[in-house]
Amino acid sequence: MALSDCYMLRDVQTFLGELVLNVFFYQDLLLASTAQNVVESYIADVLPLVLPLQVDAVTHVKIDAVNLADAGNFYESIITTVGGSAGDGLPAHSALGFSLRLNSRLLRPGSKRICGVPEGAQVDGAIIPGSYLDAMEDYRLQMSAILLSGVVSTFQPIVVKRVPYDVPGSSPLRTAYRLPENDGEFVFGNVVGCLTSTHITHQVSRGNGR
Repeated sequence: MALSDCYMLRDVQTFLGELVLNVFFYQDLLLASTAQNVVESYIADVLPLVLPLQVDAVTHVKIDAVNLADAGNFYESIITTVGGSAGDGLPAHSALGFSLRLNSRLLRPGSKRICGVPEGAQVDGAIIPGSYLDAMEDYRLQMSAILLSGVVSTFQPIVVKRVPYDVPGSSPLRTAYRLPENDGEFVFGNVVGCLTSTHITHQVSRGNGR
């Protein structure tokens, strides 16, 4: 697979005054799709399954996608879609954890953190209600499912390995990570399964007013 067959998609959300991002990568199995097709497929297949996991203080404000090899193949959809649960939510750093399982050992498995967990859905950090567990299971299964374009299976979820590089001018020398820029740097794995837990996780990059 070439870098030009892959897209990065961002689900941009706001929660308690904080910007929250969930980033996904997809391979175009048809080799003839556009960034707009990816966004539309995500909105149709994935977004309806994450909303029941979140309180209505979470607002999805933008879904965008870009081809990894062609920045001109870009599309964004501005939306105002809120979570499906009323009532108070846990702080932004408290989240549901989903671990992506891959068909490759060349890179580490990816993960997703879903914030906006209803306070009433847990007791002492453990998810309790059966209906909420059912919604988690629906989302877990979707994480490894191929997205449809209409009725055609089109977008395979993948994880892309970042490329390490030395930060110029840093002292001591610091290593950072970027996305691949050509086929030679491109290493990926297909998402073939997903695991989750009934215990709330903590994401230190959220809930700090960033």
